Amino acid sequence: MQKMNMRFVGFVWMSAWTISITGVLMMLMIVYAFGYARMVSYVNAPSSNGGFDKNAELYRHGVHQDRTINIFLGITAVLLAAGMY
Repeated sequence: MQKMNMRFVGFVWMSAWTISITGVLMMLMIVYAFGYARMVSYVNAPSSNGGFDKNAELYRHGVHQDRTINIFLGITAVLLAAGMY
């Protein structure tokens, strides 16, 4: 039993770390998804001054940035999960 334990302990730790890292990445993806939804709702809301809102461009940039980060985190999580195989 001890020989078997020593043989597979490396795989167990590699799997544990990979699962932990992908879990954190997926939690970050959820946080960015909520921020993305809030920004999209703000950008699509009508403004009180006839459609001009100086902050809308900043929010559009934030939406694009959140989307890019979310895609990057998703690809990283998939690659780490594939590395476990």
